[in-house]
Amino acid sequence: MLRGMYSSISAMINLQANQSVISNNMANINTIGYKSETLVSKSFDEIVLSNKDRYINGEGKRQQIGSLNPGVKIDETVTNYSQGTIVDTESDTDFAILGDGFFTVRDNEGNLFYTRDGAFKVNRDGYLVTSSGYSVLNSNNQPIYVGNSSVS
Repeated sequence: MLRGMYSSISAMINLQANQSVISNNMANINTIGYKSETLVSKSFDEIVLSNKDRYINGEGKRQQIGSLNPGVKIDETVTNYSQGTIVDTESDTDFAILGDGFFTVRDNEGNLFYTRDGAFKVNRDGYLVTSSGYSVLNSNNQPIYVGNSSVS
């Protein structure tokens, strides 16, 4: 009976994690540049059950009584990097990536992040930044200076 509970518990943990991933995907459905995720599960390795209830000449002999699968486990979370829909915003500072790749941005502490959200703006110092104020970097990891020039 306890073995069945272990299988049920592993299934519940897996379903809870899957529901969390689906909820996150739904919550971010309108987030620009968001990439959905999928939870991948796999079965635990089967366990061979045996006992020594069979006696020959007074000695317990091992006999296999079957196998048990203790349930499923979370293998990995896979991100869907397929191309999303590109929408024309008619803003000179909004960009989209067609195909593979990410924009590199740097926060105020110097940490680098990657995003596909190309809704940028020019800050008061003339640099291209994200909506959170992170600096958008060029291929040399330097902030992109626009000044008061037009962007093309």
